[in-house]
Amino acid sequence: LGLELWLRPVISAAIGLVMVQLLARGMTRPLRDMADAATAMAAGEHGRQVSATSQDEVGDLARAFNAMAAELAEVDRMRRDLVANVSHELRTPISALRAQLENLVDGVAAPDPDVLATMLRQVERLGRLVEQLLDLSRLESGAVPLQRRTFAVGPLLDDVVQESLATP
Repeated sequence: LGLELWLRPVISAAIGLVMVQLLARGMTRPLRDMADAATAMAAGEHGRQVSATSQDEVGDLARAFNAMAAELAEVDRMRRDLVANVSHELRTPISALRAQLENLVDGVAAPDPDVLATMLRQVERLGRLVEQLLDLSRLESGAVPLQRRTFAVGPLLDDVVQESLATP
């Protein structure tokens, strides 16, 4: 190209630096994408996925990251479902108790032993629900191991039917 002898190494070094920079960006981009996705997941965006295009260690890491993200999203969905179910299960007996107590306080209904027994069963049900939530918390933390046992379903179903018939 007719360049000065001293200018050739300078131009070669500049071209080499540009090539290294481009290659380094291409090699570290998947890692930067995973870092961005991890930051988004830490902020609550659990469905974030990264592209796993290579078949090397970085690709393996991206696939493991995507599997972890999918599992975390599923756990988050299950947690939301649990909170919704617990809220519903707690609200039902509380509503029944409130209605009965309001009727008694307002004088709409006279104290009836059957009604009071139903109210007591609702309070006991609330206590069992809270105890089950505490047990679940202990199981998840690993403080108490899970103990499986068999039980008769018939009496449980009879109690549920009786309770639903007694609830206004």
